[in-house]
Amino acid sequence: MKRKGLAFSTVLILLLGVMLGFTNQNDNPKKGSTSTADRKGSSKRTTESVKNINVRETDNNGGGYQVYGSPYYTDNFDGLNDTTSLKARGYKVYYRGTGPQGVLATWIQGVPTNFVSYNGPTDGYVAGHYNSVTGTNNIDNWLVLPKKTTSAGDSLVFYSRSPTGSTFPDSLRVMYSAVGDSIPEGSWTELGRFKGETSGSWLRKAFRAPTSGNTRFAIRYAVVNGGPSGANSDFVGIDALTIEAPSGANDIATSSIIAPGNTVLPTPTIAPKAVFSNAGTANQTNIPVTFKITGPVNYTNNKTIASLSAGASTQVTFDSTFLPAAGTYNITVYCSLATDGNRLNDTLKSTITVLNPNYGGGGAGTGGYFFANSTTGSNGAPSKPKYCRIDTTGSISLVVNNVASVPLTAGTLDDGQWALAGVGGLRKVKFFGVTYDSIFIGTNGLICFTNFLPGGGNWSPPSAGLPSAGPGGGCRPGIYPGWNDLDWGNTSQPINRLSYKIDNTKNLLLITYDRAPLYAGTSTDFQTYQVVMELQKDTVGAPNSNMLFGIDSSYTTVNVPFLVGIQDPTGANYIQYTFIDATPTVITPGPLFDGTAGVAIEFGPNASNLTGFCKTLNLKALIEGFWNSPTNIGDTLTVQLRSSVSPYNVIDVARGKNDASGNLSVILGAQNNRAYYIVVKHRNGLETWSVSGATTTWTSNTLSYDFTTSAAKAFGGNLTLKGGKYTIYSGDVNQDGTIDITDQGLIDNDAFNFVGGYVPTDVNGDGFVDVSDASITENNAFNFISLIRP
Repeated sequence: MKRKGLAFSTVLILLLGVMLGFTNQNDNPKKGSTSTADRKGSSKRTTESVKNINVRETDNNGGGYQVYGSPYYTDNFDGLNDTTSLKARGYKVYYRGTGPQGVLATWIQGVPTNFVSYNGPTDGYVAGHYNSVTGTNNIDNWLVLPKKTTSAGDSLVFYSRSPTGSTFPDSLRVMYSAVGDSIPEGSWTELGRFKGETSGSWLRKAFRAPTSGNTRFAIRYAVVNGGPSGANSDFVGIDALTIEAPSGANDIATSSIIAPGNTVLPTPTIAPKAVFSNAGTANQTNIPVTFKITGPVNYTNNKTIASLSAGASTQVTFDSTFLPAAGTYNITVYCSLATDGNRLNDTLKSTITVLNPNYGGGGAGTGGYFFANSTTGSNGAPSKPKYCRIDTTGSISLVVNNVASVPLTAGTLDDGQWALAGVGGLRKVKFFGVTYDSIFIGTNGLICFTNFLPGGGNWSPPSAGLPSAGPGGGCRPGIYPGWNDLDWGNTSQPINRLSYKIDNTKNLLLITYDRAPLYAGTSTDFQTYQVVMELQKDTVGAPNSNMLFGIDSSYTTVNVPFLVGIQDPTGANYIQYTFIDATPTVITPGPLFDGTAGVAIEFGPNASNLTGFCKTLNLKALIEGFWNSPTNIGDTLTVQLRSSVSPYNVIDVARGKNDASGNLSVILGAQNNRAYYIVVKHRNGLETWSVSGATTTWTSNTLSYDFTTSAAKAFGGNLTLKGGKYTIYSGDVNQDGTIDITDQGLIDNDAFNFVGGYVPTDVNGDGFVDVSDASITENNAFNFISLIRP
């Protein structure tokens, strides 16, 4: 939700409550300063519907003084929390922000539409709001607690949070006055500060008093560059506040649950794990602890911690006998020290989900297609495609910056399509057993293999289920790499491009949606992804084409839904991967976005071949003149990937610098189970080819090839042994494929003129052209060394 919506809902609630004291008239609005660090935020705000709250029972460090104890002051904020009511309960409320105070009071009643309270009534918490200041100003709102007789080691404890998913760096500080000051200008010590919790949970915070006396605690909502026009403030809540005395000598706490977590089957037996802490002042021995799981498969295991010193923690591994079936499980972990003086921290609970895998593969409705993605390969997926962005050089633009470069076949830039006939030439897309030589690219992120009528049913996918056929529905047969309500005519996002490219060397069709604008979206509302389709010869027995959807998470607005999937002409066969949303509906196992730069999702007929088109080549190659065993002078190598079939076309090219051992890694566009030649070129090294392509075939994302172990690793054995390693011949200065008198002449000339630096005639890489370079070249010329290739 954007700022305007959140402000409106809260202002409405507060204005209706003026008669109850929701006003700033008693806030003593003096100007002050704040030292809050400036943090950048986005322009988005989020709200949360009233629902069951999720409480994190584990603790997070609140300034280094995390303790549990016995409360002697409690405020659950279950009544009125306007300024008048807070002051009536002994609090001091102060506005110390810059600029005039805003339309809202310094502290206000909780707003359930943002999130509900930790306990009690849904609005039973006290909150700070960005509208407590005006324009762009610093927020510095103080809530000073009643004066209390405090002992060193007592703690202020409360629960706090911000709206779920908020990107605004709301900040709270906790202050302590050993002399019980009641105004911000008094004598205060900062006990800690923290950013608002945005996970959707209330987070427990605790801060220990460093001294004894008649003291006060205070909580500050402190943000630089806040307010309705600022970038760093949103909304914070505080609930369930206590001041607690230490619990005493005997206090064992369950600190965290380590395993199990959410799991996709199959899985080996799991060893549950949890961390326990000694929060008391006495060392403890023989501490009983229990890990209990209830669900489709039940598990209970007891262990005893032999000893645990005061202040120490230990991780306990329980018996590795939990073998879950699919379903939802409740976890309860607790400690049972008989003399424990504080039972509030003994137990932790959590819930996990175990999913059955479904990766297609001929099952009902999958039409023989498998799929995998780059985030779930370790959880039983048949393979794991690699995300990368494929070069779009040479692409044909359909739209550039809101203007159609090619006239639409039907519809408009909002709801339309381009019909591209015969795009693959002799090769075609084979989809669910049928070959297609035309592609219909929709403006809304769907791609069809037969003509479709753009219109209302093509704006965006249904909220659940599959798109229907016909003029009012989705396209069939078709693919949905990022079906959403896009509008390429939306000039609020002025930098964008939709393009396609036929790569006849790799036999691929590439369609790229660059910063595709969302309908009625702002400049930050767009999606970026690529569609890579394999082109096949139209022959009997040719497999279905692999299709890779590469979604760039860094350039995609995530908190809007869109559909990823494929569907045959009848709708009977399909794989609907997922709808993506702020909280994705996972149709099949695994998250789509995992915080990386991008996600690759691949569909294809071979479960072991779903590994994408961008491969990593781990290459080891040494240049004769640069190798001085045991150290190599690193230099730039050009690596070509060539077809294994005459005329051995260049498939891809990459460059990189090898290291002191001759190693380098490059990314190349390759397909699995297809033979290639690897060719290494260097500024004065002889072009060298790998042996028969059968040994340079990718079967996964990564391939390693080492030229240094044997002359047989090069085509024609064209390597020389030096210092225990086989190296690429040096001396082809003019890169004509032969080391001869011409190269010698170039070296002699540069040596005579005292040439130095990064030049081709520096054959040994020492930065100078001299007799040592000439010697290497002369020796190879005498032996008639030249290029050997297929």
